[in-house]
Parts: sequence; C-alpha cells; structure tokens
Amino acid sequence: MRLRELRPPLPPEHGARSLLIVGLLTPMSVALGAGVSPTGTVLVSVLLFWVLAVGAMLFREAVRRHGAAAGHEKRRYAVVGAVEALLVSLAIGGLGVLQGPIWALGVLAVPAVLLELRYRGQGGAGRLRGVAAGVLGLSVVAPAGVHLLGVTDPALLGMLYALFAGYHLLATYRVKLVVTRRQTEPSLATARWLLVPVGALLSVLGGWSVGLIGPAGPALFGLSTARTVQLAMSSDTPAMKRLGQTEALLSVLFVLGGPWLLP
Repeated sequence: MRLRELRPPLPPEHGARSLLIVGLLTPMSVALGAGVSPTGTVLVSVLLFWVLAVGAMLFREAVRRHGAAAGHEKRRYAVVGAVEALLVSLAIGGLGVLQGPIWALGVLAVPAVLLELRYRGQGGAGRLRGVAAGVLGLSVVAPAGVHLLGVTDPALLGMLYALFAGYHLLATYRVKLVVTRRQTEPSLATARWLLVPVGALLSVLGGWSVGLIGPAGPALFGLSTARTVQLAMSSDTPAMKRLGQTEALLSVLFVLGGPWLLP
C-alpha cells in the first residue's frame, strides 16, 4: 500500500469540522480571560489533546467509509482507521503521564464514535437526533481543554459546557428550521420556532444576573436569538451555503467572546 493511500479522509460535514475547531480554540480564549499562564507541560498536554480530538474525528470518518467501501478501498480504510486509533491511544497515554490517570477515560472516544455512527445511521428523525447527540458529544472538548489549561472549578466547567452546547444546538436548530421550510410550505408557525431560542436567552440572562455567567453569554445568545428570529420571520429561504457562512461567523464570535464567557 502506497504511503499517499494512508492519507486520512476528511469528514464531509462542514458543521462537525467547524464545531471541533471552535471547541479546540475556545479553551485558549477562555483561559486568556481567566489570566492563566500555561507552562510548557501544559502546552504539550494541549497539543496531545488536539491530537486526541482530531484523531477521533478522522477515525470516525475512516470507520464510516470502511462500512460503505468494498475490496481494496475497504482494506485501505481499515489500515487508515487502525493508524488513527493508534495515534489516539498514544495521545491518551501521553495525557495520562502528564496530567494523571483520569485521562485514561479518553479511550471512551473510540466506542463513542462507533455508537454515534450506528445511531446516526438510523432513518428519519433518528438522523436529526443523531446530529444533536453529536453536538452534545463534541461539546465536551471545550471544558476538557479549559481544564487542561488550569481552570478546574467543576461549576465553571459545567457552565462552559452548557453555554457551548446550547449555543451550537441553536445553530443546529436554525438549520433544521431552514430544512423544514424547504421541505414544506413557507408558512411556518413562527411562535413555535421562537420558543427554544427565547427560552435559551432568558436562561442565560438569568445566569448572568446572579453572577454564574460572564457578560459575553447574554450578548452571544442575544445575537443567536436575533438570527433565529430573522430566519423565522423572513419569507425567504437562504441558500445552505449562505446559512453556513453566517453560522461560521457566529462561531467565530463565540471564540472571540471566550475571555468574558465565565464570571
């Protein structure tokens, strides 16, 4: 087998790739706001964590393509997946040495990938639930990265997870809104589509008012809610490419707001 054939296939879902990138960059932004000064050991640990996260996503894609391939291609994806699983294992081992045995739980990434693929492969509404499950799973990357960088308060880590997951679940919600509009007539029940984002915004405002959330939380969720209102109220249906570009911009704003996400 030629070396170039071992090149890992990239996942086709733009949203999954973007979510992983945002999840890896958000901890750096949050740690900046917390005044964390990472040591050399911590930076090496962060690099290993990136290998773990990216490797798990590439492993997922190799397994997915292996299931649909045949013959030489099937063998190729099996070898690629095995190499990626090895890299993930080495990253977990390095994190265990540098950060403690708790990181041995990273081995759960491989069976989690297999379960997610099987769940997402179901038809109809199962696929929509699978997307939400994928967002909830990938959102672990943000608090785990922040923990590596020195923020260890469980309450803050839990709040960051809730903010990250909630913000990106709203993005999935908007995509579902547009897809639903494409599949049916434009006459959507606007009030029904606004219950979720408005409820999320009110929850974040409540957390900010009692000091559980930093000022970036209401601002970011306010922008997210405004975008949802715009989509729900508009009679036009944006192209998926333009919708993706807007969602990417909102994700960039989330990273930039990282220093002020937590109190």
